[in-house]
Amino acid sequence: REESPPSVGSPGVGDASALLALLGTSENDGRVGRYVKSLAQSARPSKPERNSFPPSCEYFNHKSVGLSLAYESGVLDAIHLYADGVDGFTGFKGQAPWGVTLCDFEGNGEVLLSDRNRSTGKTVVEKLGEPTSKGKAGGFVFVQYDALGVKFDLESSDWENAEACVRCVSLWTVATGK
Repeated sequence: REESPPSVGSPGVGDASALLALLGTSENDGRVGRYVKSLAQSARPSKPERNSFPPSCEYFNHKSVGLSLAYESGVLDAIHLYADGVDGFTGFKGQAPWGVTLCDFEGNGEVLLSDRNRSTGKTVVEKLGEPTSKGKAGGFVFVQYDALGVKFDLESSDWENAEACVRCVSLWTVATGK
């Protein structure tokens, strides 16, 4: 059963509604900077790593807060939330939509087995229903919900591990078809 995305009414600091409200904003929108700052433990978050992909895509990787923002022609088109240690990111500390929690890794890169609150492929499917699609990319399996605008990358290279935790959440705006 697919659930509606969390409300995007009056967003709070670091919460899922504030995160989703950023989709569609411009590069200069102050809400983006305020949101990133709300995730940082220090008074000033580190400067993002920027990567450009012609003709019009640019990523702002805020590795110190586990967040990557993808802009297409200056408009925030996609948001990626990372678990600690994935692709050099520190773990995302904000609230991910649908109550999803990312993997927690030990210093050696192994998933903490004691982390009972982490979301797994199984718990995502139990909460959101059967995905629109499943696949494998970059050596990891994923489940995707097109109507919700979300993809969950799992910490597994095969589908046999129902307890594989969520290592990355990708979010995008869903076309309304008006």
